[in-house]
Amino acid sequence: MGILEGKVAVITGGGQGIGEGLVYAFCHEGAKVVNIGRTFSKVERVVNKAKADGGDAIAVQCDIGDSAQVEAAIAKAVEVYGRIDVLVNNAMTQHIVPFEETTEQDMWDAYRNNVLGTFNCIKACLPYLKESKGSVINFASGAGLFGKLGQSSYAAAKEGIRGLSRVAAAEGG
Repeated sequence: MGILEGKVAVITGGGQGIGEGLVYAFCHEGAKVVNIGRTFSKVERVVNKAKADGGDAIAVQCDIGDSAQVEAAIAKAVEVYGRIDVLVNNAMTQHIVPFEETTEQDMWDAYRNNVLGTFNCIKACLPYLKESKGSVINFASGAGLFGKLGQSSYAAAKEGIRGLSRVAAAEGG
């Protein structure tokens, strides 16, 4: 029996990298996991591996920059598992190019898939998290704090998430 037994976690960007590891770790600790990602084949592959290892998880295709898709994904999570206890906002977009080569589109992509996506997910999950007295985990980065080379759009977006997290915590506790 794990420390998350009976809990339901929504994890965004769980098709690879940190998100993939989070899905396995949450399942290992007994959570039921809703793995959300833009590329269904990636989140499905992770879910299938988690299930093969004894986990309980579902894969849901969703572009978190689109609020209607997020609302549908969260409705699916609640339909399958009946509640949400944890939201992990891990999904992100990153363009690594020098500042002078960064385009306005790079900035919009980073904003949409980091700040707006995090906002959409919190907003859609908030009623369920209030009910369960659940938690939100958002990922920021040292890229904004330390001015990491080539990461202007990413750093700006992650600092936006940091600010959004502070306001959401202050208002919703």
